[in-house]
Amino acid sequence: MTIALSLMGDLPVGHIERAFVHNQVDHLLVIAKAIGLSWETTRAILVMRDSRESNESSADRKIGMHRNSFIRLQQSTAVSALQSYRLRARAEAQLETPP
Repeated sequence: MTIALSLMGDLPVGHIERAFVHNQVDHLLVIAKAIGLSWETTRAILVMRDSRESNESSADRKIGMHRNSFIRLQQSTAVSALQSYRLRARAEAQLETPP
């Protein structure tokens, strides 16, 4: 999943992995919206990410809140945010590369 999102979003795999590991759902929602994923696909990604959630009703409630955020998010806003993520990732990569 991380590799697919990385390729589709033109972002480093590490950026996607951090979003999964550090519970950055907003990043995942932005990336999904920017690359044109449907809510159903985005929901499947979130369910996979939250598969460790022990309380099913709590997980369903969270998914519902994320759905509302996803629907309200304008694709143009998501595309702009994704471009910002890309620029930040490239700048971080340049800092990590020795001269």
